[in-house]
Amino acid sequence: MRRHKRVHRKRAGGFALPLAVMLLVAVSLIAALLFDAALGHLRTGAAELGQARAESAAETALAAALAVRLDTSTASLAPGALLVSSVSPGPGAASTFVHKLASPFARVVIRAQFAGGHLRVSAGRVAIVVLAADSAVPGELRMRPAGGPWLVAVP
Repeated sequence: MRRHKRVHRKRAGGFALPLAVMLLVAVSLIAALLFDAALGHLRTGAAELGQARAESAAETALAAALAVRLDTSTASLAPGALLVSSVSPGPGAASTFVHKLASPFARVVIRAQFAGGHLRVSAGRVAIVVLAADSAVPGELRMRPAGGPWLVAVP
């Protein structure tokens, strides 16, 4: 009885399946990179919007602080005394402090903060003002900006 030897021949395999797998991997990698870039742009845009809102809250608080009228008795307070302190609640919260300096000057310090979602951004302003008698209302002082570099934006 004769046995047939089996000849192991290498079969010619197809190339379509490995090529399809490599293409799927390449396409998914490109899609992941594009989504990552889009998410980065979205986060950057949200941060810029939050910063703009915080800056707007700081400017609004500064305008409100400059509109405050003080009693003339505040002019006799010692330097370093806190004249006005206020905190406005909300997503664009702002804290305002007015400190008496050497007569007739005062320092206005504003800290505004915007919080929304995963983002928390703050902005600030420091202004040097002159306490001057209000000509429209006797017995009251009005704050007006001092000459020179009186306003400083604080990051």
